[in-house]
Amino acid sequence: MLRTLGIDPGKTGALAMITPHGHMAADTPTITMNGKKIIDERRMVEVFRSIVAKKPIFVFLEMVHAMPKQGVVSMFTFGKSFGIWLGILASHDVPYELVTPQKWKAQMLAGVEGTDNKAKSVIVAKRLFPENSGWKKKDHNKAEALLIAEWGRRKLYATTPATGVS
Repeated sequence: MLRTLGIDPGKTGALAMITPHGHMAADTPTITMNGKKIIDERRMVEVFRSIVAKKPIFVFLEMVHAMPKQGVVSMFTFGKSFGIWLGILASHDVPYELVTPQKWKAQMLAGVEGTDNKAKSVIVAKRLFPENSGWKKKDHNKAEALLIAEWGRRKLYATTPATGVS
């Protein structure tokens, strides 16, 4: 069975992997430079290399675009992170698929009440992966990366439970 990796790009994004033996989620690596938090490209590559060292793997990367009411600097940083992930994927010759937030959220957040998708993502991640019961709303990035990976796993194997059982 392929391991699935979900990536929620952005400076405050995350990546999460589902394997036949469990799952993991981690924030996008960052460093602080001149008092500002920035993406740590070298660490992103190191983390990715450690994940893809054990093939097979299939990656699902959230496809991002400019959003209304977001600042120019914010959108540039967001797009930069997305581009870094695309470069990392291409340079490691790993199969991947881009998925829009609308597509994976329509399936994974269906039936959850409320309008705050970040909170809804944490709720669903806790339900599907009870080990994450301590997650708070601030963990939405890891929850979303995990749900992207789960969405991809379901797509690849046409199953619903997180255990991979049909």
